[in-house]
Amino acid sequence: MADDTPVFGLADGIFVFVGAVSLWRGVTAFEDAYFFPEDPERSILASLAVGLAIMAWKGKDFIGILRA
Repeated sequence: MADDTPVFGLADGIFVFVGAVSLWRGVTAFEDAYFFPEDPERSILASLAVGLAIMAWKGKDFIGILRA
């Protein structure tokens, strides 16, 4: 019986890494531009609040992903 599990190589890892970093950069630029563009400290605090809220809401899902 053939194993249907996909095999991921180094190139796949590089593409996933570049994609994740690009998303991170885009989200950071968006938050800096729209939360509090004239107040970097407040923008950072707002970003932290959003991140903490998402982790509180979906944290159990992230733990499950990390354990997989």
